[in-house]
Amino acid sequence: MGLMWLAGATRYVNDNSHIGFHAAYDGHDGSVSSAGNAWVGAYLNKLGFGLRTIEFLTSMPPDDMRYLKPWEMYQLDAKHISNWSAKPLSFCKKYFPLAMCAN
Repeated sequence: MGLMWLAGATRYVNDNSHIGFHAAYDGHDGSVSSAGNAWVGAYLNKLGFGLRTIEFLTSMPPDDMRYLKPWEMYQLDAKHISNWSAKPLSFCKKYFPLAMCAN
């Protein structure tokens, strides 16, 4: 579901959001799928995300989950923050530079 969320025109987050990511896996044996991760990386790159973000989002093993924290969103790909609508405004001001928070 996290990959679908990243494709959204607006990415809504709040203090209760749980947006998780892990490596792609082989459905037959549950092992990490290099080919699957290559496809995920190509998809994220097409969305405009950089290598650092792609590596971060696919680094957890398939049987675990990395939940993205609000401040990690900004650190990983600041250019995409304008698409991340943090509600309420107090949440946005808590985690992001003021200029990125709609008044």
